Amino acid sequence: MTVTGGGEIALETSAPAAAVAKTGESYFLTLADAFAAAESGETVKLVRDVTVSETAEITTPLTVDLAGKTVTFAGCDGFYVVGADCVISNGTVVMDAPATDNRFAAIGFEDANGLVKDVAVAACNAKYGMTCCSDGNDFNERTVACENVDVTGSGMLFYCETAAMTLDADCSAAQSGQYAGGEAYSDAVAAGWLGELTINGGTYVAEVNAIATMSSPATIIVTGGDFTGAITVTPVSENYKSMGEHKVEISGGTFSVDPTDWVADGYAATKVGERYEVWPAAEVPVAVADLIYDGNLQTGVVAGANFTLTGNVATNAGSYTATATLADDYIWADGSSD
Repeated sequence: MTVTGGGEIALETSAPAAAVAKTGESYFLTLADAFAAAESGETVKLVRDVTVSETAEITTPLTVDLAGKTVTFAGCDGFYVVGADCVISNGTVVMDAPATDNRFAAIGFEDANGLVKDVAVAACNAKYGMTCCSDGNDFNERTVACENVDVTGSGMLFYCETAAMTLDADCSAAQSGQYAGGEAYSDAVAAGWLGELTINGGTYVAEVNAIATMSSPATIIVTGGDFTGAITVTPVSENYKSMGEHKVEISGGTFSVDPTDWVADGYAATKVGERYEVWPAAEVPVAVADLIYDGNLQTGVVAGANFTLTGNVATNAGSYTATATLADDYIWADGSSD
Protein backbone atom coordinates (compact mmCIF):
# COMPACT_ATOMS: atom_id res chain seq x y z
CA MET A 1 0.00 0.00 0.00
CA THR A 2 1.23 3.50 -0.84
CA VAL A 3 -0.11 6.56 0.96
CA THR A 4 0.29 9.74 -1.05
CA GLY A 5 -1.46 13.05 -1.59
CA GLY A 6 -3.11 15.39 0.89
CA GLY A 7 0.25 16.22 2.42
CA GLU A 8 0.58 12.70 3.81
CA ILE A 9 3.89 10.85 4.00
CA ALA A 10 4.71 8.43 1.20
CA LEU A 11 5.35 4.92 2.53
CA GLU A 12 5.32 1.35 1.30
CA THR A 13 4.46 -1.79 3.27
CA SER A 14 6.63 -3.93 1.00
CA ALA A 15 10.09 -3.07 -0.29
CA PRO A 16 9.63 -1.18 -3.57
CA ALA A 17 12.63 -0.50 -5.76
CA ALA A 18 12.38 3.23 -5.02
CA ALA A 19 12.38 2.88 -1.21
CA VAL A 20 15.44 4.32 0.56
CA ALA A 21 14.69 3.55 4.23
CA LYS A 22 12.41 1.63 6.56
CA THR A 23 11.10 1.75 10.11
CA GLY A 24 9.69 -1.51 11.31
CA GLU A 25 7.82 -2.94 8.31
CA SER A 26 7.13 0.43 6.67
CA TYR A 27 9.25 1.60 3.74
CA PHE A 28 9.82 5.23 2.76
CA LEU A 29 10.69 6.89 -0.51
CA THR A 30 12.75 9.67 1.10
CA LEU A 31 14.87 10.06 4.21
CA ALA A 32 12.84 13.11 5.19
CA ASP A 33 9.65 11.05 5.16
CA ALA A 34 11.25 8.30 7.22
CA PHE A 35 12.49 10.72 9.89
CA ALA A 36 9.16 12.56 9.99
CA ALA A 37 7.21 9.33 10.49
CA ALA A 38 9.52 7.65 13.00
CA GLU A 39 8.46 7.68 16.64
CA SER A 40 10.75 8.17 19.62
CA GLY A 41 13.12 5.24 20.09
CA GLU A 42 12.54 3.69 16.67
CA THR A 43 15.24 2.73 14.18
CA VAL A 44 15.37 4.18 10.69
CA LYS A 45 17.31 1.75 8.50
CA LEU A 46 18.62 2.44 5.03
CA VAL A 47 17.82 -0.13 2.38
CA ARG A 48 20.01 1.25 -0.42
CA ASP A 49 22.56 3.96 -1.22
CA VAL A 50 20.88 7.31 -1.59
CA THR A 51 21.71 10.83 -2.78
CA VAL A 52 19.68 13.67 -1.26
CA SER A 53 19.61 17.40 -1.87
CA GLU A 54 18.29 18.58 1.48
CA THR A 55 19.66 18.41 5.02
CA ALA A 56 18.50 15.37 7.00
CA GLU A 57 17.21 17.07 10.15
CA ILE A 58 16.37 14.78 13.07
CA THR A 59 14.27 16.12 15.95
CA THR A 60 13.06 12.82 17.47
CA PRO A 61 15.25 10.43 19.50
CA LEU A 62 16.18 7.76 16.96
CA THR A 63 18.71 5.20 15.85
CA VAL A 64 19.84 5.72 12.26
CA ASP A 65 21.22 2.45 10.92
CA LEU A 66 23.03 3.14 7.69
CA ALA A 67 23.21 -0.64 7.22
CA GLY A 68 26.48 -0.49 5.30
CA LYS A 69 25.03 1.98 2.80
CA THR A 70 26.20 5.43 1.65
CA VAL A 71 24.25 8.67 2.03
CA THR A 72 25.48 11.42 -0.28
CA PHE A 73 24.38 14.96 0.48
CA ALA A 74 24.53 16.94 -2.77
CA GLY A 75 24.72 20.72 -2.34
CA CYS A 76 23.35 20.66 1.22
CA ASP A 77 24.36 19.96 4.80
CA GLY A 78 24.32 16.39 6.10
CA PHE A 79 22.68 14.87 9.17
CA TYR A 80 21.70 17.53 11.71
CA VAL A 81 20.33 16.33 15.05
CA VAL A 82 18.49 18.96 17.10
CA GLY A 83 17.34 18.45 20.69
CA ALA A 84 17.02 14.68 20.37
CA ASP A 85 19.41 11.97 21.54
CA CYS A 86 20.43 9.96 18.51
CA VAL A 87 22.62 7.09 17.33
CA ILE A 88 24.07 7.06 13.80
CA SER A 89 25.91 3.90 12.85
CA ASN A 90 27.32 1.50 10.28
CA GLY A 91 27.80 3.27 6.96
CA THR A 92 29.25 6.14 4.96
CA VAL A 93 28.32 9.83 4.77
CA VAL A 94 29.56 11.88 1.81
CA MET A 95 29.33 15.64 1.27
CA ASP A 96 29.18 16.39 -2.46
CA ALA A 97 29.33 20.10 -3.27
CA PRO A 98 31.57 22.39 -5.34
CA ALA A 99 34.61 23.84 -3.56
CA THR A 100 32.97 27.27 -3.69
CA ASP A 101 29.84 25.95 -1.95
CA ASN A 102 31.11 25.58 1.61
CA ARG A 103 28.72 23.58 3.78
CA PHE A 104 28.36 23.53 7.56
CA ALA A 105 28.68 19.90 8.66
CA ALA A 106 28.46 16.31 7.50
CA ILE A 107 27.12 15.21 10.92
CA GLY A 108 26.09 17.77 13.51
CA PHE A 109 24.44 17.61 16.93
CA GLU A 110 22.79 20.60 18.61
CA ASP A 111 21.57 20.31 22.22
CA ALA A 112 21.64 16.52 21.92
CA ASN A 113 23.52 13.53 23.25
CA GLY A 114 24.73 11.19 20.56
CA LEU A 115 26.68 8.14 19.54
CA VAL A 116 28.28 7.88 16.12
CA LYS A 117 29.71 4.43 15.56
CA ASP A 118 31.35 2.60 12.66
CA VAL A 119 30.87 5.51 10.25
CA ALA A 120 33.14 6.87 7.50
CA VAL A 121 32.66 10.57 6.74
CA ALA A 122 33.92 12.21 3.55
CA ALA A 123 33.38 15.82 4.62
CA CYS A 124 35.11 17.24 1.51
CA ASN A 125 34.87 21.05 1.80
CA ALA A 126 32.37 21.20 4.67
CA LYS A 127 33.44 23.45 7.55
CA TYR A 128 33.01 20.54 9.99
CA GLY A 129 33.08 16.78 9.59
CA MET A 130 31.70 15.83 13.03
CA THR A 131 30.49 18.62 15.31
CA CYS A 132 28.40 19.23 18.41
CA CYS A 133 27.21 22.41 20.06
CA SER A 134 24.38 24.06 21.97
CA ASP A 135 21.79 26.56 20.82
CA GLY A 136 23.26 29.19 23.14
CA ASN A 137 26.56 30.37 24.54
CA ASP A 138 26.67 28.17 27.66
CA PHE A 139 28.00 24.63 28.06
CA ASN A 140 24.96 22.35 27.68
CA GLU A 141 26.14 19.16 29.46
CA ARG A 142 25.55 17.13 26.28
CA THR A 143 28.07 14.59 24.97
CA VAL A 144 28.58 13.04 21.55
CA ALA A 145 30.68 9.86 21.60
CA CYS A 146 32.53 8.80 18.47
CA GLU A 147 33.54 5.15 18.12
CA ASN A 148 35.39 3.98 15.02
CA VAL A 149 34.56 7.16 13.11
CA ASP A 150 36.87 8.03 10.19
CA VAL A 151 36.66 11.58 8.82
CA THR A 152 38.39 13.10 5.79
CA GLY A 153 38.10 16.65 4.49
CA SER A 154 39.66 20.12 4.38
CA GLY A 155 37.94 21.76 7.35
CA MET A 156 37.66 20.99 11.08
CA LEU A 157 37.13 17.25 11.04
CA PHE A 158 36.19 16.74 14.70
CA TYR A 159 35.00 19.92 16.45
CA CYS A 160 32.97 20.78 19.54
CA GLU A 161 31.80 23.94 21.28
CA THR A 162 29.44 24.43 24.25
CA ALA A 163 29.22 20.61 24.40
CA ALA A 164 31.48 17.59 24.91
CA MET A 165 32.85 15.11 22.40
CA THR A 166 34.84 11.93 23.00
CA LEU A 167 36.92 10.03 20.44
CA ASP A 168 37.88 6.40 21.01
CA ALA A 169 41.02 4.56 19.93
CA ASP A 170 39.48 3.51 16.60
CA CYS A 171 38.72 7.03 15.35
CA SER A 172 40.78 8.78 12.70
CA ALA A 173 40.96 12.07 10.83
CA ALA A 174 42.85 12.94 7.66
CA GLN A 175 42.80 16.69 6.96
CA SER A 176 44.14 17.83 3.60
CA GLY A 177 43.94 20.99 1.56
CA GLN A 178 42.65 24.24 3.02
CA TYR A 179 39.09 25.02 3.92
CA ALA A 180 37.90 28.07 2.03
CA GLY A 181 37.45 29.91 5.35
CA GLY A 182 41.22 29.80 5.88
CA GLU A 183 43.84 27.88 7.84
CA ALA A 184 42.06 28.67 11.12
CA TYR A 185 39.45 26.11 10.10
CA SER A 186 41.76 23.38 8.78
CA ASP A 187 42.23 21.03 11.75
CA ALA A 188 42.06 17.32 12.45
CA VAL A 189 40.60 17.93 15.94
CA ALA A 190 39.61 21.23 17.49
CA ALA A 191 37.51 22.86 20.20
CA GLY A 192 36.31 26.35 21.06
CA TRP A 193 33.71 28.30 23.02
CA LEU A 194 33.66 26.10 26.18
CA GLY A 195 33.79 22.87 24.19
CA GLU A 196 35.27 19.83 25.94
CA LEU A 197 37.07 17.40 23.62
CA THR A 198 38.54 14.15 24.96
CA ILE A 199 40.75 12.03 22.69
CA ASN A 200 41.41 8.52 23.98
CA GLY A 201 43.37 7.29 20.98
CA GLY A 202 43.16 7.07 17.21
CA THR A 203 45.12 8.48 14.28
CA TYR A 204 44.95 12.15 13.31
CA VAL A 205 46.83 13.62 10.35
CA ALA A 206 46.64 17.22 9.13
CA GLU A 207 48.41 19.42 6.64
CA VAL A 208 47.78 22.30 9.05
CA ASN A 209 46.80 21.56 12.68
CA ALA A 210 46.50 18.12 14.20
CA ILE A 211 45.17 19.73 17.41
CA ALA A 212 43.82 23.27 17.71
CA THR A 213 41.82 25.63 19.89
CA MET A 214 39.90 28.65 18.74
CA SER A 215 40.26 32.12 20.30
CA SER A 216 37.47 31.33 22.79
CA PRO A 217 38.27 29.09 25.80
CA ALA A 218 38.08 25.33 25.37
CA THR A 219 39.24 22.08 26.97
CA ILE A 220 41.17 19.40 25.09
CA ILE A 221 42.25 16.26 26.96
CA VAL A 222 44.49 13.78 25.12
CA THR A 223 45.11 10.39 26.75
CA GLY A 224 46.45 8.67 23.63
CA GLY A 225 46.60 8.64 19.85
CA ASP A 226 48.97 9.29 16.98
CA PHE A 227 49.12 12.90 15.77
CA THR A 228 50.81 14.33 12.67
CA GLY A 229 50.57 18.09 12.30
CA ALA A 230 50.91 21.22 14.40
CA ILE A 231 49.53 21.76 17.88
CA THR A 232 48.08 25.28 17.85
CA VAL A 233 46.66 26.67 21.07
CA THR A 234 45.36 30.08 20.03
CA PRO A 235 45.47 32.58 22.94
CA VAL A 236 42.05 33.45 24.30
CA SER A 237 41.11 36.86 22.93
CA GLU A 238 40.32 39.77 25.23
CA ASN A 239 36.66 39.53 24.22
CA TYR A 240 36.42 36.06 25.79
CA LYS A 241 38.72 36.39 28.83
CA SER A 242 35.74 36.53 31.18
CA MET A 243 34.80 32.99 30.07
CA GLY A 244 38.12 31.54 31.26
CA GLU A 245 41.27 30.15 29.66
CA HIS A 246 42.13 27.11 27.60
CA LYS A 247 42.84 23.80 29.31
CA VAL A 248 44.98 21.53 27.13
CA GLU A 249 46.37 18.42 28.85
CA ILE A 250 48.25 15.62 27.12
CA SER A 251 48.91 12.43 29.09
CA GLY A 252 49.67 10.01 26.28
CA GLY A 253 50.17 9.67 22.54
CA THR A 254 52.73 10.05 19.79
CA PHE A 255 53.34 13.38 18.03
CA SER A 256 55.21 14.81 15.06
CA VAL A 257 55.92 18.00 17.06
CA ASP A 258 57.12 18.45 20.62
CA PRO A 259 54.02 18.56 22.90
CA THR A 260 55.96 19.49 26.07
CA ASP A 261 54.15 22.81 26.58
CA TRP A 262 50.85 20.99 26.96
CA VAL A 263 51.88 17.83 28.82
CA ALA A 264 49.81 17.15 31.96
CA ASP A 265 51.33 17.16 35.44
CA GLY A 266 53.02 13.85 36.19
CA TYR A 267 53.89 13.21 32.51
CA ALA A 268 56.74 14.10 30.19
CA ALA A 269 57.55 14.02 26.48
CA THR A 270 60.55 12.19 25.08
CA LYS A 271 61.87 12.04 21.53
CA VAL A 272 61.95 8.58 19.98
CA GLY A 273 63.37 8.64 16.47
CA GLU A 274 61.62 11.44 14.58
CA ARG A 275 58.58 11.58 16.84
CA TYR A 276 57.70 12.48 20.42
CA GLU A 277 56.02 10.18 22.92
CA VAL A 278 54.28 11.15 26.16
CA TRP A 279 54.70 8.87 29.17
CA PRO A 280 54.02 8.96 32.92
CA ALA A 281 57.01 10.62 34.58
CA ALA A 282 58.90 10.32 37.85
CA GLU A 283 60.72 13.25 39.40
CA VAL A 284 64.49 12.93 39.08
CA PRO A 285 65.96 12.13 42.53
CA VAL A 286 68.40 14.63 43.99
CA ALA A 287 71.31 14.00 46.36
CA VAL A 288 71.03 15.41 49.87
CA ALA A 289 73.57 18.20 50.34
CA ASP A 290 75.98 18.92 53.23
CA LEU A 291 75.79 15.58 55.05
CA ILE A 292 78.28 15.35 57.94
CA TYR A 293 79.55 12.07 59.45
CA ASP A 294 77.97 11.40 62.85
CA GLY A 295 78.35 7.63 63.16
CA ASN A 296 74.73 6.97 62.20
CA LEU A 297 73.15 5.55 59.02
CA GLN A 298 72.27 8.47 56.77
CA THR A 299 70.28 8.81 53.52
CA GLY A 300 72.14 10.43 50.65
CA VAL A 301 69.28 10.29 48.11
CA VAL A 302 65.66 10.40 49.21
CA ALA A 303 63.27 7.80 47.81
CA GLY A 304 60.34 8.90 45.67
CA ALA A 305 57.41 7.57 43.69
CA ASN A 306 57.68 5.38 40.58
CA PHE A 307 61.35 4.43 40.96
CA THR A 308 63.46 2.33 43.30
CA LEU A 309 66.81 3.26 44.87
CA THR A 310 69.82 1.19 45.79
CA GLY A 311 73.04 2.39 47.38
CA ASN A 312 71.42 5.56 48.73
CA VAL A 313 72.22 5.05 52.41
CA ALA A 314 75.56 4.74 54.24
CA THR A 315 77.18 5.25 57.65
CA ASN A 316 80.85 5.91 56.98
CA ALA A 317 82.19 9.08 55.43
CA GLY A 318 83.02 8.86 51.74
CA SER A 319 81.67 9.13 48.20
CA TYR A 320 78.85 6.80 47.19
CA THR A 321 76.89 6.11 44.02
CA ALA A 322 73.14 5.59 44.29
CA THR A 323 71.24 3.87 41.49
CA ALA A 324 67.67 4.84 40.64
CA THR A 325 65.62 2.38 38.55
CA LEU A 326 62.42 3.56 36.91
CA ALA A 327 59.17 1.64 37.29
CA ASP A 328 57.87 0.00 34.14
CA ASP A 329 56.31 2.42 31.60
CA TYR A 330 57.76 5.52 33.23
CA ILE A 331 60.35 8.08 32.11
CA TRP A 332 62.06 10.80 34.10
CA ALA A 333 60.40 14.21 34.28
CA ASP A 334 63.21 15.68 32.17
CA GLY A 335 62.30 13.33 29.31
CA SER A 336 65.18 10.93 29.78
CA SER A 337 64.86 7.24 30.56
CA ASP A 338 68.37 6.30 31.83
